[in-house]
Amino acid sequence: MTARRSILLAVLACAAALLSVAPAAPASSGPDPSTSVTRGATGSPAAGTRVTWWLPDRPDGRPAPVVVVLHGFAALDPVLYGATIQHLWRRGYAVVYPQFQRADAGFLTDTDQNRFLARAIDATDVALDRLGSAVDREDLVVYGHSLGGLLAAAWNPSGGARARAAVLANPSTATEIPADVPVSITPIDIAVLAPHVDVPVFLLTGDRDTIAPPAQATTLSDQLTAAPSREVWLARTDLRGWPLVFADHAAPLNGARGLGVGLLDQRFYHAALDQALGGATTLTFAFGRRPFTGAIRPPLRLR
Repeated sequence: MTARRSILLAVLACAAALLSVAPAAPASSGPDPSTSVTRGATGSPAAGTRVTWWLPDRPDGRPAPVVVVLHGFAALDPVLYGATIQHLWRRGYAVVYPQFQRADAGFLTDTDQNRFLARAIDATDVALDRLGSAVDREDLVVYGHSLGGLLAAAWNPSGGARARAAVLANPSTATEIPADVPVSITPIDIAVLAPHVDVPVFLLTGDRDTIAPPAQATTLSDQLTAAPSREVWLARTDLRGWPLVFADHAAPLNGARGLGVGLLDQRFYHAALDQALGGATTLTFAFGRRPFTGAIRPPLRLR
């Protein structure tokens, strides 16, 4: 074996070791990990009432705590968040995924965010009723991406199944659309609802997010005046080595074709979820190092 080949194999081994770092173990107070899951669904995709759920096989036999996952605009299929959903049920959490937008010809004119939120709340209630005593409705956390992050912020004040914490991934609060698109958005009045949020809220954003720029997250955080704790964290793009860290609006999507589980999934979004599920009121992150290129840029706390 040549010296050059030996060096190449050593580099590849280091990279493989970095990429195969296991996610953090669940909090000791959380449920037992699961290796299997039962999937169920009901409702109409065309009408925007579809809801899908995953119930983990709990070795301890106790009811599973619940995470409600609220999708971004047009991200109707749960496969787009597949790695996050799997991450949650493998840790013993039931996952409820309401598809709150229509999947028919009326999609482009169905733009009332208040209707989206009402559908998500109703569909989640349907799923929780179907799951019955297999889940613990008193131990529920809501997680939303983009538009879903906005809905997650409005969840408790709007009568959603009571969440004890909210994690907002790149929340989008903008109501403007391109001038050449012949539709108009009816927005949620988040300025009225936000001051009534009375649970910990963690807002995650990225420095390359041009759809929901970090300023939207900080402005929303400033409106959460009754939240017992609230934090805004900014993930930073780092292209100096492998794996790449690209902190844009699509970063929380990890199940689409061509979008795999990345470093930000494990060490930013999933890490924040794990801590919120464990009852944390403040977050910490460990991004680690790459072979030869040094420390990965850690996230910055903006609020």
